[in-house]
Amino acid sequence: MLACKEIRAIYDRGLNAVAVTIRQLYEMIEMDDERVHRLVGSATAAHLRRIEQLTARITRLEEELSNKVRKIHHLNSTIRELNEQLKEAHKQTRSAREAHLATVMKNSQNSSLPPAKDPRKRTRSLREKSGKRVGGQPGHPGMALNFASQPDRLIIHLPESCYICGSSLSGSDTTGRERRQVHDLPPQKIEVTEHHAQTKVCGNVGPRIRLHSPQA
Repeated sequence: MLACKEIRAIYDRGLNAVAVTIRQLYEMIEMDDERVHRLVGSATAAHLRRIEQLTARITRLEEELSNKVRKIHHLNSTIRELNEQLKEAHKQTRSAREAHLATVMKNSQNSSLPPAKDPRKRTRSLREKSGKRVGGQPGHPGMALNFASQPDRLIIHLPESCYICGSSLSGSDTTGRERRQVHDLPPQKIEVTEHHAQTKVCGNVGPRIRLHSPQA
């Protein structure tokens, strides 16, 4: 901005000096206007880009919110169905319990059951307590099954993978083992014996001789 002394000095130099000074001022104003327009334009473009980004983000958030709302509605519907199933299960359990109690409480006095079907009442034992502990007494030899030196079958159980990391153990070394034997009785099998009672003729006296089959 020009001071009063500077303006007075330009005026004293004549009309041409005043005209040149005014022209320079106009040029400076035009340059400032262009710079302001450029700044406003760049700021406006940046604001528009920011607005577009925010608009896209808002649209994406609205879609996510809509999806979550649909999931919530679906979960609420599932919860209602499960509650209905749970109520029905409680109802069936209560009915089954009542039917079981009614069956258990039946006897010859309140139903058509014969007296032989009445539940037996527990009687108190007349034997006096000996003071000994229940089970095998100290010094009893015991009847435990010992390990068989030659088992009929040997089954080796190998771990296939690590339960921590899940890697395969096919190539790993065996560092120990735990033995356990299970003693089972073989299944019973019905043995069928067929008896043939043959008939023969005596060469001396002539009658036919036949043995009788054993009785079943």
